[in-house]
Parts: sequence; structure tokens; C-alpha cells
Amino acid sequence: MEDKLEKEIFELICYIMVSARNLDQETKMYGPFRLVDAASKLIEILEKNGIYDEFLSQV
Repeated sequence: MEDKLEKEIFELICYIMVSARNLDQETKMYGPFRLVDAASKLIEILEKNGIYDEFLSQV
């Protein structure tokens, strides 16, 4: 894996873990929003690395 891709994946994993940790301290609706945001970030990472999927882009 490229260093840049590894960094992006690591940052996404950190974002997901911190989001999970903060769920008990935040408004209940933040959880679903953070999951959607994480999915969006993953799709962006895939697209930047040449893994394009039209269906995912439309989600």
C-alpha cells in the first residue's frame, strides 16, 4: 500500500474510533451522521486511489 493511502486509511480509522468513543457524550443523532460521513470519506479515498464505482459515487 502506498504511504499516502495508508495515511488516509489510518486517519479514517482514527476518525471512526474517536467518533465511537464520543457517542456517549453527544446528541444521539450525531452517531448516524458520523457513520454517513465516514462512508463518504471512504468513498472519497477509494476514488482518489483509482477505485471508482458509479453506484457508490451516487450514494
